[in-house]
Amino acid sequence: MAESEQIINALKKIFLTFASCNVSIKDDSYLLKLTDFLDSFLLDRKVVTECGVLDFLEIVTQRLLDCDTNVAVLCLRITGILAARGTLFTQLQPFLTKILIQAHERITKEREAIVCPELAGALYHAYSRLLTINEGYHWICQRGKDIVSTAWDLLQKECSFFLTQVVTKFLETLYVVGSVSEDGQNAENWKMFHIAKIQSILGDFTERIYQGQTVKCSLIQPALDLIYKCSQSNFPIDRELVQNIIKLVSETEGHVFSTAVRTMSVLIAQRNENMDVSKLVMLSKTIFFNGNILKSLELAAQLYPHCPKADADEFEKILLLPIEFAIGSFQPDKGSDFHVLLTVMSKCSPCSQILCQALGWLVDIEKSAFEQVLKLLKCTYDIGQFETVPRSLQRTLLKNRKLQQKCVMYFLSRGGMVDTIEQRALVHCLIDLVKDTSLDTVTFEKCTAGLQYFFHHILDDQESTESMATKLATAVQHNLCGIHWETRDSTLEFLRKVLEEKKNQPQVFHWVTNYQLHVNIWQCIHDQESYIRGTAIRTLAIMVSVPFVYDSLVKQAQLTQEEVIEKILSVLESDTEAFARRSAAEFIVSLCKDEKMFKLTEILTDKVFSTMKTAIKDFDWEVKLTVLQFWEDILQKQLGLQKSDDPVPPYHPPSIITRLQVLDPSAGSSLCSSNLSKCDLQRSFECLWRLGCWDTLMYAVDDYDIKVVEKACLTIQNLINTKGKELRELEENWEEKNINYCAPSTRQKLEGANGCCSEVKVTLQTLLKFKASDHKYCFQTTDMYDKNPLDLLQDILLSCTSTEEKENAIDCY
Repeated sequence: MAESEQIINALKKIFLTFASCNVSIKDDSYLLKLTDFLDSFLLDRKVVTECGVLDFLEIVTQRLLDCDTNVAVLCLRITGILAARGTLFTQLQPFLTKILIQAHERITKEREAIVCPELAGALYHAYSRLLTINEGYHWICQRGKDIVSTAWDLLQKECSFFLTQVVTKFLETLYVVGSVSEDGQNAENWKMFHIAKIQSILGDFTERIYQGQTVKCSLIQPALDLIYKCSQSNFPIDRELVQNIIKLVSETEGHVFSTAVRTMSVLIAQRNENMDVSKLVMLSKTIFFNGNILKSLELAAQLYPHCPKADADEFEKILLLPIEFAIGSFQPDKGSDFHVLLTVMSKCSPCSQILCQALGWLVDIEKSAFEQVLKLLKCTYDIGQFETVPRSLQRTLLKNRKLQQKCVMYFLSRGGMVDTIEQRALVHCLIDLVKDTSLDTVTFEKCTAGLQYFFHHILDDQESTESMATKLATAVQHNLCGIHWETRDSTLEFLRKVLEEKKNQPQVFHWVTNYQLHVNIWQCIHDQESYIRGTAIRTLAIMVSVPFVYDSLVKQAQLTQEEVIEKILSVLESDTEAFARRSAAEFIVSLCKDEKMFKLTEILTDKVFSTMKTAIKDFDWEVKLTVLQFWEDILQKQLGLQKSDDPVPPYHPPSIITRLQVLDPSAGSSLCSSNLSKCDLQRSFECLWRLGCWDTLMYAVDDYDIKVVEKACLTIQNLINTKGKELRELEENWEEKNINYCAPSTRQKLEGANGCCSEVKVTLQTLLKFKASDHKYCFQTTDMYDKNPLDLLQDILLSCTSTEEKENAIDCY
């Protein structure tokens, strides 16, 4: 039986079960899964009829007023699915609209919507889907005021958050669809109806506020959301409505305030004739000096981008007021204003919050506040700057980490907009900060990000003993010896990012060698913390690609090339933490890709390959993926393979080619060619066998980590797709004489009873028989259940027929 027929039969059983009077759906997560599936399955009238959906809807409709809630919800969700299909709605309109009408009657019963928000939500979700087709929009218009009035009533009952979202979305969708509808009269009527309703709500709300009454806000947010939609489509907002919005700005907080301000910003941008921006400036100042500084800042920041120049300048001044007051460069004219500011800002938590918020808003204003923010940053660590700072604020500013972070973030966002002198002053400030041993990790990383951004100034200042380069190098060395591992790790990460970003600038590496920072990095490989060992190895990998840096390291640290590589290999082999082993594996991969790689001895090269073969048995899947990447690179260089997404032949570093020739002197120059001769191909295959490439890949395809299996399968499949024809010809014409060049010990290993390279040939035959489909089970992930609807349908059916109590049911979805 075809899968589609099995699905239809399973659906028939489910709908027949749901339609019976004594069945209830025990878990509403079934509903979500089932309706998601039906949304993609019920595409035409034939399928709808065959699977029993219509019979189910008809039976449930007859008792919709008193059936199980979840069954009714499923009925409405299916109705919404069918209604959204234009042709199906046309064919089934009388039937589907009857369901909607009956459901509407059920939720309008007294307090029913509060008792069962799921049912009301499902109904208005179906209404929203109905609005996506013209016939549905016209049907809604015919019953419009009843549906919309019920929607506002639901919102007024302090309904659930979920229901509020669904109903608000319906009202917004109705307005938006009406705005683009060809039925101009209906659209205009809807707009006027909405505005009148909103006007009534806002007027009542503001009146109650002025009378000092307790006010419910459940209707205000949806009403403002709808006004915002109206304002975006240039619908005329009259003076009375504008005044009510301004009252909301003045009297409310939180989301209601934010939405009201957002609506006003749109009206200002549209140059609404009823908006007097100068009054809003005065309102912002009044709110500020009444002590609600955060609210004033948000109002100024939201309205600033849309105002005329004169008003925008006033809003800029408001945004700068907290910072100027904190650094002592602003004194209010009125004694009462100063007292209010001092009272609010003297409290540590509000002051810190106000300054951080102001810094966040200042990022977007045109005027630069670089000088004021730099002074504020200095006040957070240098008591010498406290001469002009109000005494009550000094304790709040000193070592305020959150404030330091916000200051640095401001500089990073505005760095390119200030002159060189200011940037250099900032770099000195950041270096002073990173020298603080008590600096937390987050602030330290923000500061080093700033140093990385302005690092060109450090490179330009390496002459004097008090240069920025000297100060920074001293700070780096100091932090690498710090007692907190987070600081050591962040310092190494800073060096790694600088070297990676500026690897084409030799002066960066000269700075590293001049202050022996590369020696400090090498010493960190022996650190007791794994993250530091790993980051040090990743940083070292960048440095060894530069010959003079590596030569300097070997000389100043009194090392040999072999000691460096052996240390990395020992980390990969025996380190207890995966992060360090992962970095070591990446080091080896980058080493083999590097054209300027120092030449290794044959013994050390053999150890590299041996270690990378053994590392496939690591417990960390990312280490194993890196190992597979190493062998994939070797395959590409040895056999001329290309990745499926690689349009050009891969580059072949001489170091790898040289090593392969050492293993197989007769391989010659053809190793770099993508068109190897039969003899060269056999030699290359045998060489890869001796290196351990094939054993590694075949071991990985049976790994317990899905990603490792997938990577290994893709690598082998790519080999077969690219070189399958040549490898099959090689198998048929395997030449026994090719083992004569091998050393006696190797020849003895390769020779079988009949004198041929039996083990290598068996490996070749195994590779040619490889099928990724044999390992398909390994690729199964958590979404396989979703891709097989039969399992879902059978579980739902089993749940409905089970006698298990509802409270004992386990939600496995």
